[in-house]
Amino acid sequence: MVIPEEIIESRSFLERADKANDIGTKLNFLQDGFDLLDSYMDDFPGQNINLINNLKETHTLSALNQLNLLQNIEMSVWLDYFLFFNGYFKFESDSRIQQDRDLEKRYIIFENFWIGVFKKVIAKSILQIKNHKE
Repeated sequence: MVIPEEIIESRSFLERADKANDIGTKLNFLQDGFDLLDSYMDDFPGQNINLINNLKETHTLSALNQLNLLQNIEMSVWLDYFLFFNGYFKFESDSRIQQDRDLEKRYIIFENFWIGVFKKVIAKSILQIKNHKE
């Protein structure tokens, strides 16, 4: 079977994501690889679907398994990963999380990390606004 160039290029991005040490760079490569796969699926519906789904599932799981690396990161990087897992690639993320209870627990910790900070900042801001009005 001949593998189309778009899928080969996507694999290259996904492999670079796996090897990247910087978590922001890792996510960029992952998104680029997934975008190429989606573009290929738009251009050639139904072709190589098993290969594409396997690539997406494997690399989504790889990213999810590295959640422990995402605990002490800047808010902007956390938000990028949060949007990756909960936005465009929600189906792939949710299906992997639902299959693994330990992964689900780690994901909840990841998800709540900055959400807790957001809540504290908002509460503090509301208190400051109330105090300013009085």
